[in-house]
Formats: sequence, C-alpha cells, structure tokens
Amino acid sequence: MKSILNSNRKIALALAIVLLLGLILRLSGRGWDQGLYLNPDERFLVMTATALKWPNSFSQYLNPQTSPLNPYNIDVGFFVYGHWPLNLAKGLAIVFQKDNYTFFYQVARPLTAIIDWSVILAVFLIARQLFLKHPKHRQIAVFSALAYTLMVFPLQQAHFFTVDSFVNACFVWSLYFLLLYKNKLGPIVASAIFFGLGLGSKINIVYTLPLLLMIMFFQVSDKRRFLLHSGLFGLVSYLTLRFADPYFFASANIINPLPDPRFVQNLKMLSNFGKDIFYPPAVQWINSSFTLPLKNLIIYGLGPGISVLILIGLIKLIKIYQNLGLLSQRIWFCLIIWVFFFFVWQASQMGKTMRYFLFMYPLLALFAGMAISYLKKPLRILLLVPALLWLLSFIHIYSLPHSRITATNWLNQNLAANSVLVWEYWDDPLPLFQISGKNFRLVPADFYEKDSLSKWRRLSKLLSKSDYLVLSSNRLWGSIPKVPELYPITSRYYSLLFENKLGYQKIREFNSFPTLDLGFTQFIINDSQGEEAFTVYDHPQVMIFKRQEFSEAKFLKLLIPKKPSR
Repeated sequence: MKSILNSNRKIALALAIVLLLGLILRLSGRGWDQGLYLNPDERFLVMTATALKWPNSFSQYLNPQTSPLNPYNIDVGFFVYGHWPLNLAKGLAIVFQKDNYTFFYQVARPLTAIIDWSVILAVFLIARQLFLKHPKHRQIAVFSALAYTLMVFPLQQAHFFTVDSFVNACFVWSLYFLLLYKNKLGPIVASAIFFGLGLGSKINIVYTLPLLLMIMFFQVSDKRRFLLHSGLFGLVSYLTLRFADPYFFASANIINPLPDPRFVQNLKMLSNFGKDIFYPPAVQWINSSFTLPLKNLIIYGLGPGISVLILIGLIKLIKIYQNLGLLSQRIWFCLIIWVFFFFVWQASQMGKTMRYFLFMYPLLALFAGMAISYLKKPLRILLLVPALLWLLSFIHIYSLPHSRITATNWLNQNLAANSVLVWEYWDDPLPLFQISGKNFRLVPADFYEKDSLSKWRRLSKLLSKSDYLVLSSNRLWGSIPKVPELYPITSRYYSLLFENKLGYQKIREFNSFPTLDLGFTQFIINDSQGEEAFTVYDHPQVMIFKRQEFSEAKFLKLLIPKKPSR
C-alpha cells in the first residue's frame, strides 16, 4: 500500500510539473506584437468583439434577431466562426475593464492559453482511461500530457485569440467523457455539452462526430440503447449550442433548428475561395502536394523529436494490440482509423493550413506518451531533450521584439520625411505607426493581380515614383513563384528583385527565426519554407528595398522579354 501511495504521489508531482510547464509556456509572451494584432484572424475577431455590445437581458441575448452580441446585427457581413469564444472573451473583458481594441488581447490571449492548457490535463485523463488496465497506465498518461505540452503548433495557437484552440479543447474533453460512458447517462451529457460548445466555437468539430459515435457504439450494450443515447447526445449538444451560440440560428424559437441563412451562405462562400472565387491567400495551395501538410505536421507542428516518438509509439501499440481487451482494441482502432482518414481527407482539400489538422495533435500525443514510457532512460533523454530544445527555439520568438515592429522603428529612425513607400496589397503595410513629422506616404501595389502588360506598366510607373519598397513578410514572394503558370512575370520579378537587378537595392532585412540561444552560441532554424500562416503572423521576414537608378523601360524589358498576351 505504501509503495502505491508513493507511486501515486510521484505521478501527481510529475503531472503538476507538466501542467506548470505547460501553463508557463502558454502564458509567456502574450504581448508578442505589443497589442497590434498582427494575426489577421485575431485582428478581425477583436475588431468584431469590441464593436459588439452586451445585451440588456438574457432573453435579448438568446434572440439572434435583436441581440447586440450578434455580429450580423452590427453589419458584419461575413462571419464564419462560432460566437461562444467571442461571448466568453467579451464578458471577461467587461469584467476586467479591458473591453476596447487596445487592451482586449490582455484578456483574450490568456483565455486562449488557459483553454489550450486544459487540453494537457484532458490528454492525461484520456491516456489514463485508455490504458487503465495497463501496468504503466499512469506513467503513459503523464508522458502523453508532456508530449502535447512540447508540441510547437498548439503552443503557437495558444498565443492567438482565435477559435481553433477552443474547438480543439471542446473535442478533447468531449472525447474524454465519452470514454467514461459504459452505458451511463452522466458522461453522455458531459460529452454532449462540450460538443455543443465546440459547435459554438467552430463548425468543423462535426468532423469528429464519426469518431465520437463509433466510440459510443462500441461501448453500448444494444443498438436500441445506442439510438436512444445518440439522440440524447444530439439533444444536449443542440441545447448547449442554443445557449452558447444563439446566433448560429435563424430565430430564437427553440424548436426551430434552422441555422441563420447568412451564416450558411458565408460557409458556402468560404468553401469556394480559391476554387470558383479568386482569393489571394489561397494562391499558396494551388500547386501544393498531398505531402505538404505531412511535412508541416512533422517538422513544424510536432517537431522532429515528438514525430519520432509518435512513430515508435504506433509500432509499440501494434505489438501489444492483441494483448489489449476487446473494448480497448476497438477504441484504438477507431482512433487510428479516424486520424488516418481525417488526415487523408483534409490533405486532399484545397486549403491545407496547419490549423485544420489541430484535432490530430492530442491524439498523436497518446502514441508519443506510450513510446516514452517504454523507452529506456538514455533513449528517452535522446528524444525528449531535442524535443524540448526545438520547442524552446520557437518560444524564443516571443522573447524578442516582433520583426515588423523592429522594422517600423528602423523606418521611422532612418527614412527621410515625406518618403514614398510601396507595400504589397494583401499584406500588412509598414511602418505600423509613424512618429511625428515623418508623413510617409504608403502606396499599395497589387502583385496578386493576374499577369498582363497593363499590370506591369502600372506597377513600373508606381515603382518609378516611389522611394522604398517594403515586403513585410513572405506572404507573396513565398507563394506566387510556386504557380509560375499563373504568374510567369511576377515570379520572374521576385527572382530579379532579390538579385538587385530591377533598380531597387535591398538595404535591410529583419527576422526573428526560431533560435536556440545557449549564451555562447546560437542555433537558428530558418523556417521560411514552412506554411505561410505559421511564419507571417508572429515571426515574419521583413525586407526593405531602396530605389536606385530605376528605368521603366529597362524594368519592363527585364521582366517581359517577349510581349505577353493581354
């Protein structure tokens, strides 16, 4: 008995350390951009949230047609997110007197961090439940929680006030309570509440519903009970959604489940971006391969160390699969099959952005936890230390001034007053702010426009009258050259620009690549080949070019040796 108590104390202490580490990592650097909202999704959500007003009554809150918390009622014409995270952050901002654009992040970002931090605990509980009859179940659970703590991408998302961390947490907690089901109603209700909150965060949680239903099905004693309990799950989820996100619906009538047609139309429009509707941020996906999200997942999302552990854990699970009980076998089968098909389906879509794969991370942590528990101490250290160092190199980003802010300060200090600066449309213009007396003129240039002679004549004239060209990230030059069939001239433009052959000379570059600073030396990870959204928000690469001897005729001759079709 004493040895069991000592073991439990060690596990409790280990879990406490993991949770403390996870909390510190997630709460550190919350002012990474000094509150300038350089993540455009976060910027939009905060602009919307601060424009909303708190309802006068609970009945008004529940009425989507009159509530001042409904974005559609304040003329926000396009909104594809759930409202529960906004409602929660708005309420907290009012309580803490941060309900304005300048200070909203001081409440919203810690909220996101705590929401994602809860996933660490949920992963521990899920692993403990899945390995309940395994002699190392508590150890596996702690290591699974540690694996999620050390994953790079969830940590990055925890630094933004966006809905993805919310919906991911809702899925994981819904899954945990469903694992406690065993024909009991309490876990079904708890699981359904979290699923409803997930729907109120982001509609894509519906992709996890097949997994949840399969896990419920394999625990049920008969089909009739499964149908009844599935119905209960749906009812509780619906009622939760009604209270968490009443603006999902067309009316306040609780027996009318129809969604707001504007929301449905917005989702249809979103699905057509990059397909039927030209959408510049989707250019990066036009020629993207099926393997691109796998590379992003392994190298940037998980980190190489955690990725190796996941592979080892999967192999180990296959080896012990026959020794698991029938129910455990079925649940693990569901998890593996769902992860595989979810990845294949999402990787085959037009948009392959890393946040669409976030549901996979907590489940993959289970495999890594199993691997760590079985590896001998030297091998554990060999893989965990690099995983920790990889994570620390990325978290180092938040200890440095943002590269756009550094560039802004340099521009204000070094450029003459009244200078003309060209910036790339669809990216953020720099400087982000101007000091008194500078009066810079910022001129947008649309390089995403399809190539034509008229486009380049116009841009040539624009560049001839400008003093500086500012690229505030790799958003354009990292995506446009990947589709030379669509942008043959623009691709050539960037190539020649970086060779300083177009009459503009690069004079400064600012970056804050992930860096492992050991004091006596630094190891820098150049992740510029990573996904656009992974780099351009919190550590973009900024380049500043100065006009030298610029000739419109020479410029056009270099870019267009042969006359293109109009």
